[in-house]
Amino acid sequence: MAQPDNLTRAIAVAGAIVAAFSLLISWMAFRRAKPKVKVRVERWGISPVLREGAREGEERDCRFALRLINKGSTATGAERVELVAHLSRVPRKKPEFMKGVRFKEPVQVPAFDGVLQWMDLPERKLVGGQVPRYLRFRVLLSDGRTVRSKKLSDVKDPLPLL
Repeated sequence: MAQPDNLTRAIAVAGAIVAAFSLLISWMAFRRAKPKVKVRVERWGISPVLREGAREGEERDCRFALRLINKGSTATGAERVELVAHLSRVPRKKPEFMKGVRFKEPVQVPAFDGVLQWMDLPERKLVGGQVPRYLRFRVLLSDGRTVRSKKLSDVKDPLPLL
């Protein structure tokens, strides 16, 4: 039986290198195409409007302006926004769910653009009798991923009026 010569081996190795490089480029293009969403809290404060059914002097709502920014080349949607309270410094402890809003239809976040979403949440700052160390918004995207805002650490301070 004849042994393959070195030229045939070099061609096979070069073909394998070209195939691996092509796989790397297509994987990078696939990763680049997915949505890259960030959540930024732009404004918050006590809402001047009373909640439905509330009387004068009762607890008002906190109003938050969330900007969902998509830096990816694929549009996506936001299905749910939640406000969670972190009671401990230990990041492994599960945060306490405070309030969430599920949208009837997903809020569309276009590619290379952003959308502003207003939310009214109760003014209550105590969770189980404890003041949280910080608050954070969590947004569930249409593809199942969850993105989080930066920490809102000045929870103990009174919120500014809008």
